[in-house]
Amino acid sequence: MRSMARGRGLVALGTVVVLWWTGVLPLSFGLTADDWASLDIAPGALAEVNWVSLRAMLFFPVLAYATVFILQGALMLAYPYAVRLEGLIEVARGSVLLAFCGWVWAISPLASAVGVTSVAGFVDQMAMFAQTPPLPLEPIATIMVISIACSALGLIFRGLWNLAFGGPPIYMPAPPPGVSNGAH
Repeated sequence: MRSMARGRGLVALGTVVVLWWTGVLPLSFGLTADDWASLDIAPGALAEVNWVSLRAMLFFPVLAYATVFILQGALMLAYPYAVRLEGLIEVARGSVLLAFCGWVWAISPLASAVGVTSVAGFVDQMAMFAQTPPLPLEPIATIMVISIACSALGLIFRGLWNLAFGGPPIYMPAPPPGVSNGAH
């Protein structure tokens, strides 16, 4: 994807997340405990989480992370050939996201529902799918955290690649005269 398109996408995504997270853009799903039961979904240990305090705990970190999306997108729009700087930002974003996944997995209020400490524990949690209906949310949340952690690793590796080599050449047309993309 070209730098300008990625930049516009990051600005748009970051703006929507900031507006939603601060309550300016209400994207409420309005699901109550009764709704979960009518959908044949069992929240399990996730029902015990105090979501209001969790949101309060994560308010400023999520706001800062979404703001970095906007800033990275603006940087990509202003300086589309600053591939190494984008790589540095991607490494930082990926590292923060991976640390967040580790926190969710190990010590967050969601850890009892999401984190597993062994392969046998993971197999046991995935075996909950065989006991449906109702569909258990705990293994779905575990898979989501693992997927986000893998995405964070991908972001880190892509950022390191951009730092080391200046980005993939197929995405980078020749810069205008007098502008360097840092690859030479």
